[in-house]
Amino acid sequence: MKYFLIGLLCAGVVFLLVSAFLPSDYEIERELVIAAEPSELFEAVADLRSWPDWSAWRRDADPEAEWTIEGEPGPGQVMQWSGPELGAGRLEWVAAEAPRELVYVISMPDGSLSARGTIRFEPVQDAVRVHWSQTGGLDGTRMKWAGLFFDGWIGKQFELSLQGLRDVVAGEV
Repeated sequence: MKYFLIGLLCAGVVFLLVSAFLPSDYEIERELVIAAEPSELFEAVADLRSWPDWSAWRRDADPEAEWTIEGEPGPGQVMQWSGPELGAGRLEWVAAEAPRELVYVISMPDGSLSARGTIRFEPVQDAVRVHWSQTGGLDGTRMKWAGLFFDGWIGKQFELSLQGLRDVVAGEV
C-alpha cells in the first residue's frame, strides 16, 4: 500500500510538471474548395439560422437540442444551443466583410471554452477556398491536457461542417 501511494504521488507530480510545459493556447484550421460563388457561400454561412441544417452542430446530431437565434445575419447575430449530445454553447458574429470573411466568438456557459474564429472565402478559379480557423486559450491544467485533443475533435467538426456546407450549396441536403 505504501508503494502504491508513493507511485500515485509521483504520477501526480509528473502530471503537474508536464502540464507546465503544455501549450496555453490552441489554433485549429481546416479548408475545403467548394464549387460556388463567394457571395453564395458567404450568405449561407452568415445567417446562423441555417447552421443547424449544414454544420456539425446539426439538428439530427442532437434532436433534443434547443436552438435560439437572435438578430439579423452579420455582426451581432447570436446562436445559442443546449442539448444532451451537443452540450450548451453560444456563437456570435463580431465582424463581417462580405463576401470575404466572417469573424465569431464562441463560448460555453461553464467557462470551459472561449475562442475566436474566422471563416474566409477565397476565390480560386471556378470555386472558392473556404478556410475555417479558431484560436483560444487553455486555462488550467485540465484544459491544457484537453487541448492536446482539440485538433482532432474541433477539427473534425470543422471538416463535417465544410462538407455539409458544400452539400447544401450543391442542393444535396
